[in-house]
Amino acid sequence: MANEMMIFNPNQIETAVNNGGVWSTFLPETPAEKAQLFRALESSDEKISDYINKDITIANIVFSTVEVTSVNAEDVDPETGEVKMIERPKTVIIDDKGKTYSSVASGIFSSMKNLLAVFGLPDTWEKPMTVTIRLVKTKKGQTYRVDPKI
Repeated sequence: MANEMMIFNPNQIETAVNNGGVWSTFLPETPAEKAQLFRALESSDEKISDYINKDITIANIVFSTVEVTSVNAEDVDPETGEVKMIERPKTVIIDDKGKTYSSVASGIFSSMKNLLAVFGLPDTWEKPMTVTIRLVKTKKGQTYRVDPKI
């Protein structure tokens, strides 16, 4: 059994987030753990975008849905100028000291799902995993990725 790869299905995250739910790598049981999850959902200590080419040590990850203002021109009402609100997945990394880092960037969301699919859930890791936040060029511009430091 020790050599078997644990299969993690990232669709679990998609399903939870697409239905307005929350998906977390830990199940809070104590009041302190519940408070940690609540704080991660409500606000964060840092923005992941402020950590480009810097390291974050991951202890846990939380995914949820938030409403943000659309940046697409087609989402502006031509008569009123009102900008449409859209739902986006929010990714929150909780580091090994309890500090939280958040992003609504699709690249971080995708990269963190892939990290969990390959490495499994944090409670299966020997120690918290350190990743470097990267901003990489794409055909359509740029996106965020994480680079595990193993």
